[in-house]
Amino acid sequence: MSHGYISCTVCKQFFRNYDQEHGFERWGHGERVQLINNPASWGAADPKYRLLGFSKGETQNKAMAEEKKGRATFESIPFKGMRKRFPWLFKGLGLRDLNDPDELFRPSEKECQSGSIIKCSISVLKADGSYSYKLEDILGADSSADGMVRKILRTCIKTHLSTERPGRTFILFGLDKSFISWCKSAFSEVYGELRHIKPTTYRSDHLSWVHVAHPSGNQTDPQYQRWCEGRTSTAKVIWAREELAYRQRQHSAS
Repeated sequence: MSHGYISCTVCKQFFRNYDQEHGFERWGHGERVQLINNPASWGAADPKYRLLGFSKGETQNKAMAEEKKGRATFESIPFKGMRKRFPWLFKGLGLRDLNDPDELFRPSEKECQSGSIIKCSISVLKADGSYSYKLEDILGADSSADGMVRKILRTCIKTHLSTERPGRTFILFGLDKSFISWCKSAFSEVYGELRHIKPTTYRSDHLSWVHVAHPSGNQTDPQYQRWCEGRTSTAKVIWAREELAYRQRQHSAS
């Protein structure tokens, strides 16, 4: 995957209804689960680190619609208003000094690629007829949607994230226990059994996965800084940093 929009319609077959929203195809409107077909990635084409959320929410969808109209740049879309948190996160993880977080989202970036695990924007139908982009609602809807959410997650990983070269690490944004369990299970289907290291980290022989606090989460700036500095009751950032350091040592020795 290179910097830019991704051409992919693999999951379209799972839906009955097709229309448009804000210049993008929309699949499944009126169904229990819907996708807006706006897959994209930012940064390095061959990254050492993949920085991945679960999917895109309404804020990113609106920003992409503005970009389509020529009112915003593609590079301005991710983490609007929250980029100042990335230097704190990178320092906490023992990664490079990040003086300008905007560099992560430019085509000149060499080390990191940003995006989402589910490349399209997924949402689920609520009782009032509107659609929810909340992680809790999406995961909770899977059983009543005949496993559609899991099917999309597995399909997207197999299509876009199944050919990582040794030494790579997935940095996944989100510490929800259900989200961690879903990710570990889905990636295991592609890479085989993954060894549980800490509650928020796991690995194969050649790859690592670490879950970290989401930069666009509900924490205040001081709260997020404390998380990145390990000043919490359980210093999960240290677990992530240890796994990143382990993968770097293993790769350097190979």
